[in-house]
Amino acid sequence: MWRCSSWRCRQRWAGPTCKIAMASLFDDTVNNLNAIVRSAPERPNSVKSQVFAKLIDGIRTDFCIIVYSNRVFVIVTQCMKIGNLYSVRQDSTQKDGIFSASALFIYEIKCILGAECEVVTQAVRLLAEKLDISRPLLLSLTVPALNHSTVIHIAEILLEHKCW
Repeated sequence: MWRCSSWRCRQRWAGPTCKIAMASLFDDTVNNLNAIVRSAPERPNSVKSQVFAKLIDGIRTDFCIIVYSNRVFVIVTQCMKIGNLYSVRQDSTQKDGIFSASALFIYEIKCILGAECEVVTQAVRLLAEKLDISRPLLLSLTVPALNHSTVIHIAEILLEHKCW
């Protein structure tokens, strides 16, 4: 099969029109990805999602938020790839079997794909605390230079686009 001559195009030639074969999650333009996501006929209407990009410390950072009925999937990347995948569950302390408003939240964090790194695990915990999502969170955080201020900035951006 012939392919389109542009190296960025991931389409197969099918006569006078191209048919989409496969698109990257983070293409060069977020608008193209948004159009693909919105036009997918097999996508359930109950799933909410947002795909956007922002500059963090002068570096383009891509964000993807997908809200499923049982969990929230968040991708944050500066490398245009999905990195390690972390599962985050929120639990709270109980006193005599009763939950109180002042109960402390405990976050169970598991690295389910990729090599576990203490710095990234701490960043995932901080991000989970700031986002305060009651559902389980599936998170891919692929930011090469992680520090406290960067994670806080990421949390602020995600809260601006909150759809859960």
